[in-house]
Amino acid sequence: MAIPARIPTSASYTRLLSGLNLNGSRLLRAQNQLTTGLRIAKPSDDPAGAARVLGLNQRLAEAARRQEALLRGVDTLDSAGSELQGVSGLYTDLRELVVQSLNGTLNDGDREVIASEIKLLREQLLEFANAQLADRHLFGGTESRSAPFEEVTIDGKKRVIYKGDSDELELEIGSGLTAPITLAGDAIFGAFEPSGVTLTGNTGVALGSTANEGTSYDELVFRTTSTNLSALTASGIGAGPGDSTLLGTQQLVIDAGAGTIQLGSGPVTNLSDFDLSEVTVENEAGGTASLDLSAWDGADVDAAIVAEGSVAFAGGAAVPIDFTDTDFRMTDPATGNIVHLDMTGVSAEGSELVSYSGAVNAFDVIEGIIEDLENDDGLNVNDVFDRLGDRLNELDRHMGRVTQSLGVIGSRSSRLSTSADRFAEAELRLEGLRSDVQDVDLTAAVIDLQRSQTALQMTQAAGAQLLNTSLLDYLR
Repeated sequence: MAIPARIPTSASYTRLLSGLNLNGSRLLRAQNQLTTGLRIAKPSDDPAGAARVLGLNQRLAEAARRQEALLRGVDTLDSAGSELQGVSGLYTDLRELVVQSLNGTLNDGDREVIASEIKLLREQLLEFANAQLADRHLFGGTESRSAPFEEVTIDGKKRVIYKGDSDELELEIGSGLTAPITLAGDAIFGAFEPSGVTLTGNTGVALGSTANEGTSYDELVFRTTSTNLSALTASGIGAGPGDSTLLGTQQLVIDAGAGTIQLGSGPVTNLSDFDLSEVTVENEAGGTASLDLSAWDGADVDAAIVAEGSVAFAGGAAVPIDFTDTDFRMTDPATGNIVHLDMTGVSAEGSELVSYSGAVNAFDVIEGIIEDLENDDGLNVNDVFDRLGDRLNELDRHMGRVTQSLGVIGSRSSRLSTSADRFAEAELRLEGLRSDVQDVDLTAAVIDLQRSQTALQMTQAAGAQLLNTSLLDYLR
């Protein structure tokens, strides 16, 4: 009769201990999954799944980084747009003040008050142009760490120079695609769109035939240096006590019978209106000749007065005028601007505003308006109005430039916002994929927990039964 084999007690205990450890581990894992909500808490839980989660985390981090950068770009563009809205309002206020100053009922004092208001607007414009977001200037191009616009004094006049660059900061919005997030200040406040040169004044000078080169404004000053009355001496006419301001060769006509006098194409004036020792006659350009007719022989006169003169850029050296030159070249030593002049029509001393249309920055436009309104040169009101009209044309150009810039900024901001939304959607998709791999299925986890608890309880019950055995159990 075969004796049945008996399992050693040590083996039973070993199997019991193994079962308790296994079921306890399963229960602990189920509890951890329910507590953390994660199916993969460490790589050993699912090596292949953990690798996928790692890759998805990297893609999520990149999408989040891109979205954050794009939103910063949107903030930069929106801040620039807000500043330019302020500039647009400032230009509107400025234009209203200039139009107001063109009212013929205002006197010099009234226009000086308006000039004081415009000075404040110019200061505000400089603040707008140097606006910052955090520690970066909005309108300096890529040179955003320092103020892009600086006020300096050139030849005794206030000027603002641009110290930034013409490049634009860019953000990557996709594979190989970038989008600018700034506008360079020179394109907004100093757009270079040359459209020719204009002269504003009454000296009779005209532009020559050769192209001119320059930016901003220049002022040409014409002066009378000598007046030759030799053709009048035979009639007993000499120089009067006043200054003569005519230039070039002007014909003096006296009609003795009618008792009138005329210089060039100027107004015909009655001699009876004058003290014959102090006769001042004016030509069509406002140039005057001071004459003494007290020794006049009373006969008709038709003779030339020849006046020599000089021309200079304001603050520069004067050069003699050649009244036969149709293409006289002048170079401003302070700015390097070059202008060619037709001198054949010059007939009166005075000043001429040289405007390099389309090449005047906004600050110089405003400074020129202030100078016109203060009128330190004593120009007549018509000359002041002519100059203000020229400045208004440039101001309107800058107003249009700001409107155009606002459109560009709005378009760029919208594009970046769309790209940021796209990356936000990508984040949601990636998070869903990661959740599918990493997160626990709660229903399955609860069932697994219950199953693990039941298995552990059964193992514990079996263990309790084993621990109650004695030697008598084996002798039966």
